[in-house]
Amino acid sequence: EVRKAVEKWWAEVQRRGEKVVLIEGVETGGYDSPGQAAGLVEAYPGAALPALSKGISRATESWVRSELVRSAGELHGEAPVKLLLHELRTSPFPEARATAATLLRNRGRAEAVPAMVAYWRSLRGNRKLDDAVIEFMTSTDSPRTFRALAQGFRQWPVEVRLEIVEKVSEGRYR
Repeated sequence: EVRKAVEKWWAEVQRRGEKVVLIEGVETGGYDSPGQAAGLVEAYPGAALPALSKGISRATESWVRSELVRSAGELHGEAPVKLLLHELRTSPFPEARATAATLLRNRGRAEAVPAMVAYWRSLRGNRKLDDAVIEFMTSTDSPRTFRALAQGFRQWPVEVRLEIVEKVSEGRYR
């Protein structure tokens, strides 16, 4: 069955062209979109951003959306910054927000920390937090994140507090 799917995909690539097939695959926001996004970013970076934007908005799985955001972050220049900022501020998936924040921080953008601090504060009272959010908050060297982590620390469940302490003790600050 896998072989048939691959043969069907290859026939489509031969008939319609690799670029078109990759763009359409990324735009679906489906299970295969992250792999197709990697190929699109590598082979056709100039065509990648609009397809990634559509795919991100259509993705219904957190990991798919996060990987598409990661692919957008691989594009050079300022073009993907608007998309990353939008994802940072509005994504329904915490992992995708944290991915966008990390990519923006890596680009030297100051917006990442305040946006994630505000998001962190909005999560107070949740029983479960996404690991990626905790990872971002504990891996930055900003005093703002440490203040946010400390405020209301005892209100978090024990598991969350332990994870925060473990991550901070690893000392991987950026």
